[in-house]
Amino acid sequence: MSPRTPAGQGKTSDASQGETSEASGSSSSGASTDESSTNSSEGGGSSDSSPGTGELPEGMPAVAAKRTKEGAAAFGKAYQNEIGEASKSGDPSLLDEMATSKCPPCSQVVKDIRTDAEKGRVRSANPYSMSGLQATKRPDSGYKVVMDVDVAKHRGLKNGKPYGTVDATQFHLTQHVIWRGGGWKIADWVVS
Repeated sequence: MSPRTPAGQGKTSDASQGETSEASGSSSSGASTDESSTNSSEGGGSSDSSPGTGELPEGMPAVAAKRTKEGAAAFGKAYQNEIGEASKSGDPSLLDEMATSKCPPCSQVVKDIRTDAEKGRVRSANPYSMSGLQATKRPDSGYKVVMDVDVAKHRGLKNGKPYGTVDATQFHLTQHVIWRGGGWKIADWVVS
């Protein structure tokens, strides 16, 4: 089972084959200048607290549609939660909508989930729970959203049958959240 814990936190093991593998890490350090260039009308620094033009995904709090510090933080948390939901369902299409097209770790997690789903592999549950959520205005654009993520021990499933175990772990997540097209987008993220 390919782990989908961001930046490869944790280990997976296939008890049936006695294999254990360390997940690969993300080295993303910044957003592309194409999509995160400084623009005061899109940088998230405005006091405009009206909802974005797009509809919110099911289960996302209404505050995540507001162009505020709280909205950026709520959106960042919702994105991380959606990684877990997509890993469970095998459908990362909502993740594509929630990120810019120039976000390398976003594209990679979508690719990994799709590849696993094509092989019949998903997670038994959404393993993520988040705490310590904070947002800080960035000098270039948008917000730096940070949180601690706990990953619960869970099983990988292959064609509906147990396939390996993912050990519990935790990590610190930092995201770059920007306002684009009437709503928040993830421009980059890194795990430490």
